[in-house]
Amino acid sequence: MNWKYNEILDFFNKPAHSKLLKKSNHGLERECLRIDPDGKLASTPHPQKLGSALTNPYITTDFSEAQLELITPPSKGEKRPLSFLKDLHVFIGENLKNELIWPFSMPCILSSAKNIPLAQYGKSDQGKEKTKYREGLKYRYGSKMQTVSGTHYNFSFDESVWKLLHKNFAPKQNYNDFVSDSYLHMIRNFLRYSWLNTYLFGASPAVDKTYFDKKPATLKRHRLRTLYGEYATSLRMSDLGYYTKVQKQLAISFDDLKSYQKDLKKALNTPSPYYKGLPGLNENMLQISNEHYSRIRPKAIKDGKINYVEVRAVDLNPYSAIGLSQDQICFLHTFLIYCLFNKSPKLSYKEMKILTGNQNSVALYGRKPGLKIMHDGKQVDMLKCAEKLIKDIIPVGDLLDKQFPGNGCCRSIEMQLKKISNSENTPSAQILKDLRVGKMSFAKFGLKLARMHDRFFRSEKPDEANQQKFIEIAEKSHKDREDIEIRGEYILYRYEDMEYSTQFMLREARRRGVKVEILDRKDNFLRLSKGRKVHYVKQATKTSLDPYISAELMGNKYVSKLVLAEHGIRVPEGELYNSIEDALDDYERFKKIKVVVKPIDTNYGIGISFVKANSYADFTMAIDEAFKHAKSVIVEEFVEGEESRLLVIDDKVISIIQRIPANVEGDGEHTIKELLKIKNEDPNNHKYEKYYGRLGNVELDELKKQKLKATSILKKGQVVFLRTNSNVSTGGDPIAITDQVPEKYKKIAVKAAQAAGVKICGVDMIIGKDDYVIIEINYNPALQMHEFPYRGPQCRAAAAVFDLLGL
Repeated sequence: MNWKYNEILDFFNKPAHSKLLKKSNHGLERECLRIDPDGKLASTPHPQKLGSALTNPYITTDFSEAQLELITPPSKGEKRPLSFLKDLHVFIGENLKNELIWPFSMPCILSSAKNIPLAQYGKSDQGKEKTKYREGLKYRYGSKMQTVSGTHYNFSFDESVWKLLHKNFAPKQNYNDFVSDSYLHMIRNFLRYSWLNTYLFGASPAVDKTYFDKKPATLKRHRLRTLYGEYATSLRMSDLGYYTKVQKQLAISFDDLKSYQKDLKKALNTPSPYYKGLPGLNENMLQISNEHYSRIRPKAIKDGKINYVEVRAVDLNPYSAIGLSQDQICFLHTFLIYCLFNKSPKLSYKEMKILTGNQNSVALYGRKPGLKIMHDGKQVDMLKCAEKLIKDIIPVGDLLDKQFPGNGCCRSIEMQLKKISNSENTPSAQILKDLRVGKMSFAKFGLKLARMHDRFFRSEKPDEANQQKFIEIAEKSHKDREDIEIRGEYILYRYEDMEYSTQFMLREARRRGVKVEILDRKDNFLRLSKGRKVHYVKQATKTSLDPYISAELMGNKYVSKLVLAEHGIRVPEGELYNSIEDALDDYERFKKIKVVVKPIDTNYGIGISFVKANSYADFTMAIDEAFKHAKSVIVEEFVEGEESRLLVIDDKVISIIQRIPANVEGDGEHTIKELLKIKNEDPNNHKYEKYYGRLGNVELDELKKQKLKATSILKKGQVVFLRTNSNVSTGGDPIAITDQVPEKYKKIAVKAAQAAGVKICGVDMIIGKDDYVIIEINYNPALQMHEFPYRGPQCRAAAAVFDLLGL
């Protein structure tokens, strides 16, 4: 960025500026394994009382069903995430039956890779996709590697900090670009110096022998089950831990956001020969962006701006019950600010390889006397380089201590200097010392610490408010998962923005192995192909099999009525008007009957009104409303009877839906407003979000006519209608009655479709005891009410479209 280190320090030493350093957000994620009383990986499902792993925002699972992932919300300062994480552990401790939490990053005793259960997230598409992604990880990297755990530290500055820096250092640069460049500046320096964190906080110098199929030459044996690196700091962060040869070859740039996104997109869309034929989401170099295993990475990239960074190069601290200590998070906070303040040239691919080599060397041999690393193009003594780096960080610690008194950033820096002067003060050295002195295997030592931490959590006085909160969130998460699974039957995951009918087409294409190309997502335009057959489909039911002129015919309600009448099909008596004056002048013709006033070419009940006999005022209002939505308006007789939608596909009526106007049924306890909310929120009602029942002016006026209000409480079983029109789009209930309608009316509906010259249409018919009338025929009929009616048997309408297309 456009500042020098001393310059930015002086800038933030000004009282008006320094206080903004408090405006930072901090969050933690801890991965950890559940183990049985013998120290082996737990074989039990994710505990029910911890909630659903799919929908609990604080407690989920990582790769394995036995691998917990604990997440704290973003908080100001470092203390709140640590406190929240402790409360989560207390809650988990109370709800684990005969199980413990493994304290190390490197896994516990693993019997075999096939016995490591993949995380399960339920039967929804969303849940299945998460498990399928993990199946891909299993075959790409191996299940054992995926059980390696760690802590992630999430950091961001508030907008006020970035705006101040932008104003003073880069006012001519686009603001979003400035923020993203600043985070990437921080990331590049972290990658340059992250070996320092590995040396200072690496806590995985040893591992149970079951982690490897064959003992690596670089490790030694300790007692029966344990392998260790004599000078290792973090096997997890070495090429023996969380490591992938394929990703080592990825040249993903951190120089600017555009380059980063371009390189990541390429990795997400480029097939890898290493993964050909393997299970998973796809065969590409990365299945999803989360698979990019960088030591630090940008997150929440929205509207062309990075919103925070995620530090992933943090071992679990086995001596801390929550896996992380206050001094460590303080140092990480200070270190990230230093990375932002210090100069940060762009990273070449060559330098990235050098930095990876530095990381691996320190992870495997960090405590080896005289260890050299590459710095500024030459070999240097690692400890001397580390000492200089830490001393350079001290001024940043001073700044933060002024704003976060009691956190002890400078105290943490002093603690790290002691590790430089004597490597025996590092956690990795302490772990190996405890293994030797205690004459214990890695597995036995881990079990000892796990029991000690468990006793600590069970003895801790819990934060009652948080514990109750965790209980409520866990219970809610199960309901949320169930709702997702129910809605997932008719709302397709990752395609929620598309029309519901199109979503059914996409699902049916999956069933049939039909290739789908989304040509225009917003317009729901698809290309479907199988073998040599290719069809273009728009909005599910617009196909090349129906001529354009037929669509125009059905779109004009008056013309379609004329055509139907010419074919001997009964339609309501009425007239077309091209001006308000002409319609009002003809009032006497309709005065004595109830009429329907509707625009000539709208759908979903838009602009339609029902007018009772002898009410000129209502007639005038209805005409005015209809002309707001079209240049021509139809006035026609209102035909008594129940309205049904007959779906005709390929000269067959495949489904008949009776549409009941928006309504609620009383229970003797809740108000009409509350009943509508309950009905809308129940996923079993199969209500589509944009088709919820509402209490707008139309509905409130209808209640007023019935001498009711939104606050009225209905008797149990009492049904109240909120509208007179029955459109599903305005909250109407679709009831499937296909088998209840006499065959003669189905033949009339097919005849109507043939009269219009179409293979797909919706016929709106009012059926009486011995007669009928077709109100209108509709081009591009929606499929959802047929696929998922409110009551009655479902119809696979999308399947009928595919049959018609011959796919």
